[in-house]
Amino acid sequence: RSTNMPATSEARLGASSVENILKASNLKKGSVTYAKAPFDLKALVAEAVEKARPAAEKKGLALAFSAAEAGTPYIFTGDKTQIYDHVLRNLIDNSINYTPSGSIAVSLKKEGGKFVFSVKDTGIGIVEEDKKRLFTEGGHGKDSQKVNAHSTGYGLFIAKSITTEHGGTIRAESEGQGKGSTFFFQLPG
Repeated sequence: RSTNMPATSEARLGASSVENILKASNLKKGSVTYAKAPFDLKALVAEAVEKARPAAEKKGLALAFSAAEAGTPYIFTGDKTQIYDHVLRNLIDNSINYTPSGSIAVSLKKEGGKFVFSVKDTGIGIVEEDKKRLFTEGGHGKDSQKVNAHSTGYGLFIAKSITTEHGGTIRAESEGQGKGSTFFFQLPG
C-alpha cells in the first residue's frame, strides 16, 4: 500500500471512486431518475457545511456560512439527496481538499430570480489551462492529484450533470495558481 491509511479507509475511498464512475456513466446514459420535491435549500446548505466542519477544523481551516435575508426560507423543488450528495458536498469538500491553509466562505443568496450558492476558498487556485477540463468526465487539473490523491476527476462532472438536470448552472472562477477559487452553483428561484 502506498499510504499509511487503514485498509477500511482505503476500501471506502475505492468504493467511492467506483460509485462516482458508475454515477457518471448512468448520468451520461440518462438512466438517473430524480425524486423532485420542495425543500429548503438554505437548511440543506447549512447541513452540508456542518457535516464538512470537522474536516475543515482538522486542517485548521476557517469555515463560514452566510445566507442573505436571514429567516427567509429558500424553497426549491428538486432532488434534495442528489443536490446534497453530489453538488453541495462535492463543492464544499473540494474546497477543503484543495485549501492547504486559510479559509472557506460558503454563501447563499437570491439574485435575479435565482438561488446563488458559492464556495470561496484561499486554496491552490485554478490555472487557465485547467479551467476547460474542470467539469468534464474524468477531468483532472494538472497538479490536482498532487494535492488530493483521492480525486477521481468525476465529482465536478457529476455536479454539473445534476445541476443541468435541475435547470441550473455551475462554474468556477480563479485568478490563478495559489490565488484561491470560487465555485458558483445557481438554481432557478
